[in-house]
Amino acid sequence: MKNCSSLLFDLDGTLLDSREGVVDAVYHTIEEHCPSLFTRAEITDRFGEALEEFLDAVEIRIHEHQGQKVARLDQSQPNNLKLWDRAAYSKDYFAYMEKNHNRQVHLFPFVREGLEALRQKGFQLAVVTNKQREFALQGLEMGGILHVMDTVITLDDVALGKPSPEPIQKAIADLCATPEKTLMIGDSKYDLLSARAAGVHSVLLEWYGVGQRMQEKPDYRFSTFQMFVNELLLTSVQRKGE
Repeated sequence: MKNCSSLLFDLDGTLLDSREGVVDAVYHTIEEHCPSLFTRAEITDRFGEALEEFLDAVEIRIHEHQGQKVARLDQSQPNNLKLWDRAAYSKDYFAYMEKNHNRQVHLFPFVREGLEALRQKGFQLAVVTNKQREFALQGLEMGGILHVMDTVITLDDVALGKPSPEPIQKAIADLCATPEKTLMIGDSKYDLLSARAAGVHSVLLEWYGVGQRMQEKPDYRFSTFQMFVNELLLTSVQRKGE
């Protein structure tokens, strides 16, 4: 980490303790549209995935289990089979998020203080998230950390979200940075795979204790944000002293 000057942060599960809120939204909506298609545990394991990729997975499972139809209880016609409607799912998901997002999201410990310390030391800071821009900005504003970010890359800004390298590559371009001096900090396999594909080093924050059962291995790992910031500031001081 000694030579890095640009830091790209995932949002949900990295800066924001929002896993339960996101999982609630996905699970609530899929239960409304396709009861019992996914368990809550399965959705939790997919945390960090782009919405479109999850919807692709829904359609694969529908095809595998029930052809192109899923059983959905309709109050007016209880015996009807309803065709899966991707657009309707997305609409209902966003409506649930808009109603419930802010009450289920807060900053992890030391995030605001740590980001401000890194900013003061001259690091470039960015968010690279698979979240939609509206909800990403809400979370950053609510946490009081939007002002420290040099750029924010959301799912709305790219053709493909993580694990594609595109979001990281766009952030690097926005910052006029280089892959060699960039770190991607996240909590999921999607962050690590995206970092590897973009040619940048990765940091895994193990807030939820998932690192040990991940097949993908980060270049660095920390159990708290404070430990990461302290190590980065220490290596920065050592670099200047060389």
